[in-house]
Amino acid sequence: MTTTNAPRGWIPNRSPMLTIAALLMLLFSCSQEPVETTLLLPLGFSSLPANLVKIPSHLTNLEIRIKGPARLIKKAGQEDMSYLVDLFTDLALDPAGMASTIKPGSYTIPIMEERIPLNPKITILKIVPTFVTVQLEEKMVKRLPVHVPYAGEAAPGFTALDAATDPGVVEVTGPQSTLEPLMFIMTKPVDITNAKEGFKKNLPLDLSPSTSVDPSTAIVVADIPIVETITTQNFKNLTVATINSTNPTSVIPPTMEIKVKGPVNTLKKDGIKEAFKIYIDLEGLAPGVYVRRAAITLPVGLMLADTKPELFTVTIK
Repeated sequence: MTTTNAPRGWIPNRSPMLTIAALLMLLFSCSQEPVETTLLLPLGFSSLPANLVKIPSHLTNLEIRIKGPARLIKKAGQEDMSYLVDLFTDLALDPAGMASTIKPGSYTIPIMEERIPLNPKITILKIVPTFVTVQLEEKMVKRLPVHVPYAGEAAPGFTALDAATDPGVVEVTGPQSTLEPLMFIMTKPVDITNAKEGFKKNLPLDLSPSTSVDPSTAIVVADIPIVETITTQNFKNLTVATINSTNPTSVIPPTMEIKVKGPVNTLKKDGIKEAFKIYIDLEGLAPGVYVRRAAITLPVGLMLADTKPELFTVTIK
């Protein structure tokens, strides 16, 4: 029997099937089935004529269904793409850019597939929507005072007065139909819940989507004054005393009613009536009958608004 030695480094061909399988895997790796996906493209708009503004729309994105090689589809999904509506060209009025030819009104503009910046090997299957509606209005610039709305309530016994702002008046730009009826522009509400003293706060203006202001005035400084609530209250059956007389005396009527103005929390304090001093000074008077006014002393911060009666008959015996 003759034995043949194989050359050094030779690997025997174990199976033709292994070779075929390797070739199939190589072919599969080099060719992939197209894939489909949906992309959202933000809508952008070219500059408008200086005398017009665009009314904001709820439509902010285009939805496109695309098909192509997986690698290109993946890359497309990672790119920062948008669809630009060119008003001068798309309205087919004046490609040269004469702004005077674009008038206020509502325009329907078709979406052009060739404007979508995709690799040519990617196929666009569907675009939703196929057109956009653009509403243009006359632009208006109006100076409006700033108003600060409050949220919540100040602490009991305290009141928030109207806030002052810096700046107090701002110049607002927007559609004529929006700005014409406005008498003021508001800020975002400021919370004054349980506040007992004034404070300052930076507040953004509460602008509608179609209006704008200079960035330097988009935030105002609001000075919110919180003061004690002032009220008036009647106190009845207060005894009228006499002083500086050693003789027996009588006062007719013996009591009086007063109306006092001051902070509500002070007037509601327990024992506030005892803090009132009501008297008739008889110093230097001989026995007899006199008509006199009563002297009334109130705690600091309170003011006498009215008295009943004003005159009293005093008898010194």
